[in-house]
Amino acid sequence: MMARLIPENPIEFPNLYPKQKEFVRSNKVYVCYGGARGGGKSFAVDALCMIYCKMFPGIQILLVRRTYKDVFKNHVISLQLKLHCTIDNDPKRAAKWSKDEGSFIFANGSRIVIGYCDNENDALHYQGLAYDVVILEEATQFTEYQFEIFTEIVRPSGFCKVPFKPRMRLTCNPGGVGHEWVKRLFIDKNYKDTENPNDYQMIHAKVYDNEFIMNNDQNYVKRLENLPPERRAQMLDGDWNVFSGLFFIEFEERYHVIYDGRLPRDGNYNLYISLDYGLDMLAAYFIAITPYNVLVFDEIYEPGLIISQAAHKIRQKIEDLGFQYDDFTAILAPDDLWNTSQENGRCKADIWSDYGINLTKSKRDRSAGWLAIKEDLAVDYSLPPEERKDSCKLKIFSKCVNLIRCLPKLQTDPKNSDDCMKEPHELTHAPDSLRTFYTYWLSVPDEIKNQKSLKVPKEVYDDYLNASDEVREYLENKYGKIFCI
Repeated sequence: MMARLIPENPIEFPNLYPKQKEFVRSNKVYVCYGGARGGGKSFAVDALCMIYCKMFPGIQILLVRRTYKDVFKNHVISLQLKLHCTIDNDPKRAAKWSKDEGSFIFANGSRIVIGYCDNENDALHYQGLAYDVVILEEATQFTEYQFEIFTEIVRPSGFCKVPFKPRMRLTCNPGGVGHEWVKRLFIDKNYKDTENPNDYQMIHAKVYDNEFIMNNDQNYVKRLENLPPERRAQMLDGDWNVFSGLFFIEFEERYHVIYDGRLPRDGNYNLYISLDYGLDMLAAYFIAITPYNVLVFDEIYEPGLIISQAAHKIRQKIEDLGFQYDDFTAILAPDDLWNTSQENGRCKADIWSDYGINLTKSKRDRSAGWLAIKEDLAVDYSLPPEERKDSCKLKIFSKCVNLIRCLPKLQTDPKNSDDCMKEPHELTHAPDSLRTFYTYWLSVPDEIKNQKSLKVPKEVYDDYLNASDEVREYLENKYGKIFCI
């Protein structure tokens, strides 16, 4: 049992608005509060922490934001004032702030521990711990992986002296890297088999629910009401179907996805394979370049493959598609596969070659690659609606489900508007593979880009193979690279 550090003084609880009271009183395992600006999220969290620490002696609460600076500014300072921690001999002091421990410590053994989690590696530091309550402030700034790590530590701490059901509390607005998982759990209510729908509750709070702002700062309300339509829908109305921060705002499924797509019958295209490879994921895309379009027509998306298995998957896919290995102009990979191993002096590209896949190096110019994708996604909205689909160059066949799923979910890097965020990592494999093609394509001379090709029946292709060198050269000069149907 923890020692009494200060006399147990009464906590001066703030007055709460109806939705804040609902947030504090809820017994659900997972409760998400907010959805719009000005709903009093931080105030509700402070109140919940103080009330819990008074009502449940010994309770251990972890309060987390993305950065320590944010959690200190939004909660530590306000809790110090509310708990009268700033002056040691303040007769109203209800808790002690320990800078060394990063905690508010109460005489009854309760604690509010202040934490931060800036990236997915930071989340690992919390593994193995136990808290009766975990609070994620601005939850949409966390990846689903970070959220899942925190769910693992929501369990009885062993210090709470009264019966208490461990729980998690979240606050947030639409948008951010975690938008999709928060929306799935609390808005769409699309649960996995292992998730109990009765454990989840969403409490929608808007600025109009905040009596203090409504009575004292009408200008703030007007500023929200005067935002551009998309931003206003997100920040004032809490619309989870409209949010800013997306990197590929050009992507629209109705224009860029082809259902039941087929490659042109005239064979007037060049073939490439572009891949992003690691043990965590092989993301390989099969791409046809026509005079008018970049057609991404098939994919391999599979984790846990060693190089020999990945090479076999690619060769098998080539065969299943009815092509031969030599039909592909190049199989492209990012330049890190050419990094030499200190153990054996070889690189991963060499090992791919051992298993029959000769890779071509593509540069790792993120900004240039992303910009090229954006250019090819661009739709000419000045055209009549029925003509817009033909105005964009990049088309993705519907069987490429992971590229279609991941590309529109990438978020803009707040530190570099020319780049997207690298988290959640699972969303990056398919787009990175596509970028590998585009960074290569940017460096290809125009005469190769404009190279012609011809697809012919097998009997004609056999005649071509058996022809003399002079005849083959004549045919290739006239028709370009010749493929077998």
